[in-house]
Amino acid sequence: MPFPETRRALKEAGYDFMTTKVCPCGATMELWHTPKDQIMPMNPMADDDAKAESHWSTCPKAVQFRKKKSAAGAGHEAPPAQTPQGKPSARASAKPPSNAKSGSQPLPRRLNGSGA
Repeated sequence: MPFPETRRALKEAGYDFMTTKVCPCGATMELWHTPKDQIMPMNPMADDDAKAESHWSTCPKAVQFRKKKSAAGAGHEAPPAQTPQGKPSARASAKPPSNAKSGSQPLPRRLNGSGA
């Protein structure tokens, strides 16, 4: 589904205008509530046929507002494993099974009745 191109298309796609606000960069922006229950900053649109443009695409301070990664262990992660072609391997991003417990002990073998 492509992003709505105009203010009118935003409304038709279920986006709701909330308010205007001044960004720390000094620009006025419109805040819209998205169908996925997020708040999205948009550059001001003069009328319903004006082009819809995300404020993050033009904000000179956008980098400052990106979500930061967890500080725990920052900079200490091993680089992802790569294939000979230089692409990340499927195992590099694979997660352990949800039933796996870290540090768990192997299950004991069942006795077969002979005591062995």
